[in-house]
Amino acid sequence: MNVTASSIATAVLSQFNKLPKKGKPTIKSNGLSEWTVLAGIVITSNDLSSPQCVALGTGLKCLPKIMLNHCGLAVNDSHAEVICRRNWQRYMMTQVMDAAQGNPSILELSGQSPIENDQSWPYQLKSGIQFHMYVSQSPCGDASMRALDLATLHKLDKNHSEPYNQLSKFDSSKSMNRSSKRKLSSMNQETLASTEKQSSLENKSTALKTEQISSESKVVRGRSSFTTVGKLRTKPGRADAPPTTIMSCSFSDKIAKWNAIGLGGALLSFLVSPVYLSSLIIGDLFDQERLYASLVTRVMCRHSLSILQSYEDFKWAQSDNSISADAALSWYVGSVPEVIVQGRKQGASKKNGVWPTSSCARICKLEMGKLFMSILHILPDKIRNAALPQGSDHSAVSYRALKSRASAYQKAKNLLYDTGGVLEGWIQNDPSIEAFDVAIPFK
Repeated sequence: MNVTASSIATAVLSQFNKLPKKGKPTIKSNGLSEWTVLAGIVITSNDLSSPQCVALGTGLKCLPKIMLNHCGLAVNDSHAEVICRRNWQRYMMTQVMDAAQGNPSILELSGQSPIENDQSWPYQLKSGIQFHMYVSQSPCGDASMRALDLATLHKLDKNHSEPYNQLSKFDSSKSMNRSSKRKLSSMNQETLASTEKQSSLENKSTALKTEQISSESKVVRGRSSFTTVGKLRTKPGRADAPPTTIMSCSFSDKIAKWNAIGLGGALLSFLVSPVYLSSLIIGDLFDQERLYASLVTRVMCRHSLSILQSYEDFKWAQSDNSISADAALSWYVGSVPEVIVQGRKQGASKKNGVWPTSSCARICKLEMGKLFMSILHILPDKIRNAALPQGSDHSAVSYRALKSRASAYQKAKNLLYDTGGVLEGWIQNDPSIEAFDVAIPFK
């Protein structure tokens, strides 16, 4: 199979286009178009004739602090990359279930047991299988600061005679029109240097007003100090974001973490060996130098990751005068797409002042915990016992305690977060939002 940036992007865009209109951006009655970010994960293998999208998500929102759910019933972060990854995690869990029940699966037994060695796991990917991620716009944070800075400056430059997209030089040596993707890696260095100098001057007063940033800072506000690179950055990035907004690390930081310790997360690490992306395909605001430095070099990534640009058009990409879409679209192969608004299924409402479990999206923490427990139920006892806390009554376990039992994954994560780690200063969630219980099914 010939795997290219175009074929990966096309697989995601084609799957997105096949899904129903519900939950997708629209053109409002006032003529303004909504915009969103699309992220998808694609599988390739020797057995497939073409790349296939297995999970995707759209979205731009996260819940304010006042709406954070401590029972695992809501999706606290509905940004496209998170929606996509959590759908991929569900897809992988269904593959574990298929493998355990003798059905066709992309997984095979690894011949190792997590009870014998905290670095081992029962399943692994079959030979030749790879995963690739497409994102319609460069991830917020460190990887896109220079691109966003330059795009903003050229948009504000009313006297410039050419569109921003025509300032980049490409191998084809041809100018690009307004619908083309914005690429920076081959930009004339003199232009880049002078623009960065101008940006630095314009940002200086704003940065000083919002917060003091030093070279020793571990975390930088998302859109402050554009020329500072290699730092953790917050999401949201606006200095005027409401104080009630959840503060977390940017997606540049999150994808860097995935490249360092795998896509799977704590629960999946009980079941499958670490899975890494083979390539990352970016649409708009592509800056290969900064993307590679931020997502690979910064975390000393030891596996190969190709970072490429796609020129395929995403109809609902950000443009002049577009407005952000409120809904997030959630899908993985074999599932019915779900629309998430304010962390719950679109149209859900409280009953007697309480959110019913029917309002939960499949990718909320509680539902992910339930799926994991159902898989443990059909696996050998030694795997089940390795995942569950010893000495409990085995009727329920807290979601946080369950994740903390993934010792190998937690150790790898802490090496990144701890003092001296490459992601030191990581903004971690309030532990109380994962203190809810997940029922343990009886055999």
